[in-house]
Amino acid sequence: MMDHNVMSHNEADANGQWLGRLIRAGHFVSSPLDTDQVLNRLLKVARDLTDARYAALGVLDQEQEEFERFLTLGVNTCVRAEIGRLPRRLPKDRGVLGLLIDDPTPLRLRDIRKHPHFEGFPEGHPPMKTFLGVPILIRSTLYGCMYLAEKEEGYFDQADESSVVVLAEWAAIAIEHTRFFESVEQQRNGLERAVQKLERTSKEPESFPRAVAHDVGPRSECPASRTAQG
Repeated sequence: MMDHNVMSHNEADANGQWLGRLIRAGHFVSSPLDTDQVLNRLLKVARDLTDARYAALGVLDQEQEEFERFLTLGVNTCVRAEIGRLPRRLPKDRGVLGLLIDDPTPLRLRDIRKHPHFEGFPEGHPPMKTFLGVPILIRSTLYGCMYLAEKEEGYFDQADESSVVVLAEWAAIAIEHTRFFESVEQQRNGLERAVQKLERTSKEPESFPRAVAHDVGPRSECPASRTAQG
């Protein structure tokens, strides 16, 4: 029988490696990588830490009616071609994926096929049984979901869920940063247009306030503190 101290040491070492992977994953968010690269790396860490065969990450549009991005790992090019177009529009009241959007809480299933919201796989889709879905959520704002399927051995457990919740929070911060800076860029472009219009209307000063108001639009505000909540 293995010595208890040896087992404790091995468990501590494994936990240290697990924690280190999560901490390093957070560094992706502040890296110069673009958003898709950050999300792909976070998704890969999620798959590796949970021993999942398949992983996917869907980013919802701002109306939360369809995926503006849908990233996958574990599905090769041939299978992807056989399945066809990846999901985009996703009714909130249909399917397990839609359930996670309607009720954004982590979902662990031993057999996704037995869930009452399961409506089958599209033709060519690889068979899947074990499932873990986690919303990409921060400060009650839903940005999308992470999906893991087919754990190598056994079922997804609480440790798997906790790991993916942390990674999903990193993903939420990355998406929020991107949208904020896109908003700032739009505001900057509006100011540039206002200045250009000012130059054209400099001989008609009475038209300046109207021109500026039209091009600048409503003021943007910096987002509140980015303290991630589980």
